[in-house]
Amino acid sequence: MAALTLDLTTDQLTPMLAKLDQAPQAATQAMNRMGLSLQTKIMARAPVDTGAYRNSWSTKAVSTGTSIIVVVGTNAPQARRLEYGFVGADSLGRNYSQAAQPHVEPALVEMQQEMIDTLADEILKGLK
Repeated sequence: MAALTLDLTTDQLTPMLAKLDQAPQAATQAMNRMGLSLQTKIMARAPVDTGAYRNSWSTKAVSTGTSIIVVVGTNAPQARRLEYGFVGADSLGRNYSQAAQPHVEPALVEMQQEMIDTLADEILKGLK
């Protein structure tokens, strides 16, 4: 039977525990940076008429104990139509055939590996 014995003194553990105490803040900051980067990529791809839609995007990172939630979004009513398109009558009876102009999904796909790598790097930094 294989066994692993780990013998650490208090002097060795104290610096490690101090780093772990800082880990949530560092992780929240890293997630916020990734959210801002995603927001920038979305805004760069967003269709522009007046610029109001592009400027309506925001990012917020919240740490909730064991979870970090980053919300990148907009409250602009045209967001869904711009991303996915719209064919049919709206609530006022006007007919549309609006082609999709994807800008959120391509930004997410582009950033997916970067987000994974950044989070892994932050975790590794916290353990050193």
